[in-house]
Amino acid sequence: MPIKHGEEGGGMDNPLNSATELKPVVEKAVKALYGDAMQNIKILKADRFPLFREPKQGWLVHAEFNNDKYQYDVQMDVQMADGRITRAVELHRVPMQK
Repeated sequence: MPIKHGEEGGGMDNPLNSATELKPVVEKAVKALYGDAMQNIKILKADRFPLFREPKQGWLVHAEFNNDKYQYDVQMDVQMADGRITRAVELHRVPMQK
């Protein structure tokens, strides 16, 4: 089930026409999926494209973030029409250096 911005952690119900509009959507999605302890949430790359197996346009977003134990890299598909996250994949998780 997609996460919507108006709900805990998701989209905006408004079109996302610019990569600068992705930050709040990605932050809410990360906190909804991984918990409120996640910090240093950064979008490393955002590309517009037709969403995988869907007729809708979207953003392919690569982000990184951490908590006190791990550094994470994730990839998300975000619909342009309403900011819904339709897919999130954890690409990498490594222990934090102390």
